[in-house]
Amino acid sequence: MSKAGACEDLEDEDEEGILNHPSVLQIRNSIAILGGKERGLVTVLVHGKEREICRKSLFMFSIDSCFRTNVLSFVEWRWFERFILLCIAINSVMLAIYDQRAPEDEGLNWVIDSIVDNILTAIFTLECMLKVIAWGFFVDKKSYLRDYWNILDFVVVVSGIVGWLTVSGNNSGLSFLRLFRVLRPLRSLNAVPQMKVLVNTVICSVPRLGNVSVMGAFLFMVFGIIGIGLMSGIFYRQCRTTPNPVFENDCWSWNITGEERLCGGRYMCEAGGFCGGHEQDPDQFRPVFPNGTMQGFPWCTDSAQAKVFPQADWVHFDHIGGAVLLVFQCMTLEGWIDIMYMVQDGYSTVLGVIYFYLIVTLTNYFMLNVALAVVDEARDDFEDGSSIAETHAPPQMLDEILSENEELAEHVLWYDNKYIRLIYRFSIWEPFTNFIMLIIAGNVVSMMLECFPPQVAWAPVLDVLGIVFLVIFILEMIVQLLALGPKGYVT
Repeated sequence: MSKAGACEDLEDEDEEGILNHPSVLQIRNSIAILGGKERGLVTVLVHGKEREICRKSLFMFSIDSCFRTNVLSFVEWRWFERFILLCIAINSVMLAIYDQRAPEDEGLNWVIDSIVDNILTAIFTLECMLKVIAWGFFVDKKSYLRDYWNILDFVVVVSGIVGWLTVSGNNSGLSFLRLFRVLRPLRSLNAVPQMKVLVNTVICSVPRLGNVSVMGAFLFMVFGIIGIGLMSGIFYRQCRTTPNPVFENDCWSWNITGEERLCGGRYMCEAGGFCGGHEQDPDQFRPVFPNGTMQGFPWCTDSAQAKVFPQADWVHFDHIGGAVLLVFQCMTLEGWIDIMYMVQDGYSTVLGVIYFYLIVTLTNYFMLNVALAVVDEARDDFEDGSSIAETHAPPQMLDEILSENEELAEHVLWYDNKYIRLIYRFSIWEPFTNFIMLIIAGNVVSMMLECFPPQVAWAPVLDVLGIVFLVIFILEMIVQLLALGPKGYVT
């Protein structure tokens, strides 16, 4: 690969100028051999670019041979690269105009499959072979397959050859390999340096985007849990013809008025209608039966407990999965206003506005800009050549700082007392902080298990866990208050 900033532009120089270049050991076919810094490699200067290549490719083509130097000069020629890029563009156009629903052996599809595709496969195969001869295949450090971008090219070429062979041999079992030809446009990533920089920037930003993803997942869980706690079961609320179910024909009848709209919040049904919900609805919209229960009788066919809108079977606040999916849909801005109107009709106008505006603001605008800032920072680091590890060294732990500098611990203390000092050290003790983090994670999991209708078998266990978590958090708050003081705890 070329060394940026290390080579001179010799593209317009003649052979005499190349010979005068420092460190030139030999010149063959306008290729200057500068020598080698590593065993098995030699540095050459071809068309104004320095490149390290193996001394002998495929164990038989030496750098001194006339054939290999001609091949090397050809593959490094800028018009060769432009021709390959043109072929990639032609292939992309052919894939775009290919009619997947038309027969393969008729019209334009036949021309693409039988003529254009075969010609492009031959060109890309020849390109691969020439580069292998010029650079070596795999053994040496700077060989063809030692570059990840060339691996992509190689996979595309091999899949194209296999696909061509299967079609020629009528082997339908392997004909799916022809689908790999859709990867050919990706070869433009290797042919266009600017696109390669963009892709490398995205790859370099992936480790940093991991923290952004964790933050996004945390926001999804928080909004999902809030939604379950406040609005579970609201998508069952709809207008009924009677205030409560009526027993008839050995089933409970509670007919709906036909209004395709939630009720219970901003909307409370038209005249003569009564808002009713699920039998497990926590609010006043729960149906009331004469003897307190359904007495084992089912709902009538036209009165079964169903949701007003079909999409509410997937996006709802009945369990954490549906709630997170609803939050994700709102993050994409796809139909989030319609969902907000539904929640306003079935729960509350003010809380619906606050809830969904916070979702859109934090998960879409805020998180999107944070992600773009991380990618932009990664691009700057990639252009500067600095690594992620250098620019983001892990901070020193607080307990290590305190152990190194005892005066800092004295300064942090809000009250000079040996018991306060002991409590402070306990509050920053790593096992204690890890235990609190474990309890927080357990509390989040327990809240995620809440669902609608409530699971009777889970309820006692969740209630006990809620009390245990509450007691632990109260004790942890007392420890932090004593360790940091009222002002330090608040700030």
